[in-house]
Amino acid sequence: MEFSVTEYFSISLKKERESAVEEFSSILRKGGFFFFEAFGYKDMRCGGEPSIHCEERTFSRQNGIIYHYFTKEEVRTLFKGFEIMELEDVIKEKNFKGKVYRRHLIKGIFRKT
Repeated sequence: MEFSVTEYFSISLKKERESAVEEFSSILRKGGFFFFEAFGYKDMRCGGEPSIHCEERTFSRQNGIIYHYFTKEEVRTLFKGFEIMELEDVIKEKNFKGKVYRRHLIKGIFRKT
């Protein structure tokens, strides 16, 4: 039986992201899949709201929640021990009260080798 892990990647600080991928790798069998989705750096909220800068492209908002905004290269590096089955930018524009807002997600499917 194959085992898959699906995660909307909300782990925000670099060491935590790296530890999470190590943990996912330890529980996945060879051939198991990891489904990834997270905010990308072109998202309208990346550095655009009142926030505290924690790390590169990582911000703590006024409510205390920490968000990280990924690049595809960063995701490739983070999952270097996996085969990349799919990795894509998903950019959608939303209109709200006559103003255009950009949402950017990075989605990927990775298989443990």
